[in-house]
Formats: sequence, structure tokens, C-alpha cells
Amino acid sequence: MDSQLDTIVVDDHEYPIQKPVAQYPAEYTVMQNRMIEAWNSMSVDEKRIFILASPIVRLNPMSESSKFTITAKDFAEACDIELGSAYSQLKRAADDLRGRYFSYINTKGNRVSVHWVIRIEYADGKISFYFTNEVLFMLSIFNNNHPYTKFTIKEVLQLRGSHSIQLYQLLKQYENIGHRDFKEEEFRNIFELQNKYSLLWNLKKRVIVPAVSEINKSTELQVSFSNLKDGKKITGFRFVIGKKETTKPSKEKKKEKPLTVSQIDLFSNKLAYDSAFANQYSEVGESYEDFAKRIANQLIDPAKVREYMPYLKQLGFKSLS
Repeated sequence: MDSQLDTIVVDDHEYPIQKPVAQYPAEYTVMQNRMIEAWNSMSVDEKRIFILASPIVRLNPMSESSKFTITAKDFAEACDIELGSAYSQLKRAADDLRGRYFSYINTKGNRVSVHWVIRIEYADGKISFYFTNEVLFMLSIFNNNHPYTKFTIKEVLQLRGSHSIQLYQLLKQYENIGHRDFKEEEFRNIFELQNKYSLLWNLKKRVIVPAVSEINKSTELQVSFSNLKDGKKITGFRFVIGKKETTKPSKEKKKEKPLTVSQIDLFSNKLAYDSAFANQYSEVGESYEDFAKRIANQLIDPAKVREYMPYLKQLGFKSLS
């Protein structure tokens, strides 16, 4: 089947949009990296609107006069939320979007401020959105000049925290590299935390640890983080990005062997002194000895061994067969 050719005009320039039928199936959200970096102040539900709109915009000819409609029922099913609260959540997100805008520097060197949506129509059980050309552009044009990130809609919509969604998308951009570094100031600017959680331990406890934990629990990524230092001073964070191991289901599930006493003693101490593990699981004010004892008690549980396995393997652990 022939592909459809469409154009979009941004900053007095026409961009052709080649939309082959097989390009990025509908289960994927695809957007330019600049969009991910521009929507950091949005709520989870606001971001969900664009995540769900992405394949519609990408796979169909769209313009500023085109509308994207989502029903409360579809929103509830896609986001796994109660139908009774879906419309109110959707409406609150739409109300907030009305006042949101972003800025960019055009080819003439002028700053341009643009609203995310032109118009919103509220109907019984559904809401329709009309997007600006700049937003359509960020959801349609993907090439080396306009770097982009793709991810499955199902996985990203499992995330409940706004910081979790933002961090997940930022890390997906560097998935092939395997890690991403942020200076503290850069991290705070991206997440709009310049005036929040001034103490680093609080920033990690309130933002980083919950986001990393949710990403590890709900997505295909396995993420850990550690401090970047200049001497003794913490200057930022490094996020190590991997993928969870996928194993083919066996006909007979093997019974898991527990760790031996010597293994628990060895690896509880190794984990306690591993900075990436400690950053994620240690408690404020906890000594290395107390942390190691707590981990030792947890390693008795096979479920905890599975949870800690990426760290255990990095420290030399070999699975028991």
C-alpha cells in the first residue's frame, strides 16, 4: 500500500511527513526529545493525553483544524483508573492544558511562545483537543535533525508518578548508550525542582528513589543510580540503564534454591557497600553494619533475591541451578 504524504508548516517552513503504514505501529508513542524536555511541569494526566494522541497524530493526516477525541471510558481503560473518576481527571488535565505554553527560538532568532492546545471541546463523557502545528510537528517529524524517542504506550501508562514518566522517557533516550549523567543543577532544572528538596538526601528520597523503583517495577528497564563526585562533593547523578532479562517459560517451574549462609553473609556486606544499591535501598542515618544486617535478613526471602539480582550479578553472584 502506498504511504501517505502530508506536510506541516512550522516557522514558515513546510515539512513533508512521510507516513508509511508500517512505521511505528499504533502501540508505540513516538515524540521528539524536545517535547519530552518541554512538558516537565505537566501532571501525569496531562502527559497521558499526549501519549495517547501520539499514534493518532503520527498515523493520520492532521492539522490545527483536526481534533483528537478521547472518551472517559477509553481514558480509564488505557490508564487503568476507575471509570467513575476518569472524566474528572481528564477534565482537570484539559483545564490545566488551556493555560500551558512553551517557547522556542525560531530560525530568525526570535523567541516564539506557543500554547500546547488551540481549542478544547467538552462533551458528555468525552473531550476533544486541537493541537498547534508545533505540537503536531513534534509528534510527526522524526529524523537525525529532530531526535526522538519511542516507547510502548502500555508500559509508560503503567507509571503513576509524574517524575517516573519524565525520568523513564529521559533514560529511554540513552538506552543504547547504557547510562545517562545529570549535573545536579541540570537535573533540578529539568524536573523544575530548583526550589524544592534543597538537601540532596531529600531529593533522592522524594524524587529519584521512588521514580527509579517504579520504573524497575513497571517497565522493561532495569535502572540503578549513583552519585557523581568532584572530590568529596556530590555534583550529580549517573543512571545506569539496562533491560530486564526475559526467560522463556519452562513447562515445569524449578524450585528456587535459597542462598547459603555464607552467600548471605558475603553478599549482604557487598550490597551494603555498593553505592548504586545503597543509594536506592539504604535508609537515612543507617550505618553500613545495620544496613548489611537488614539486607542479610532480606536475602533469606527468594523474592528479595530476585529483586536484588541485577546488583548481585554485578557483584559476582552466580545463579544456583
